[in-house]
Amino acid sequence: MSTPDHVLGRAVNDPIYHFPWSQLDAIIAGRSAIDLTGLRIGTREAARGFEAAYGFDPDDMMDRAELAEVRRRAARFIEEVLL
Repeated sequence: MSTPDHVLGRAVNDPIYHFPWSQLDAIIAGRSAIDLTGLRIGTREAARGFEAAYGFDPDDMMDRAELAEVRRRAARFIEEVLL
């Protein structure tokens, strides 16, 4: 069987099909984003969507404070344990 050059009316090389499969695998397997080797987040809007998927609203002052604390603790861990 040959590979089709179009799927649902789009060329197979259309950017819509360029999906980060490692991210999909982590989602399906129920793993955390921390398990990924990298994230393809290219815009601020995409980053906000990622935060929202984890239940954070960057416009909410309490959520911003919590995110800042997570970042501070992560930086401290890297400095004190990993370096």
